[in-house]
Amino acid sequence: MAKKRKTSGLSGLELRLAYQSLKTLQNAIVFEEQEPADDDREPDFAELVTDLLEMMRARLDGPQVCK
Repeated sequence: MAKKRKTSGLSGLELRLAYQSLKTLQNAIVFEEQEPADDDREPDFAELVTDLLEMMRARLDGPQVCK
């Protein structure tokens, strides 16, 4: 018998709550104008939050594993 592969450590509800919390954080981030940066720069915090939200959104839109 094959083991089920666990793709996320969060249940559907936990994932949704984490997503909502990150959306609240994203809305609270204050953006300041900055000088244009080089392409070799590291992503800033706001970009990291946006990327994380996109990954979570894809997971929420996909099939949910029932436990």
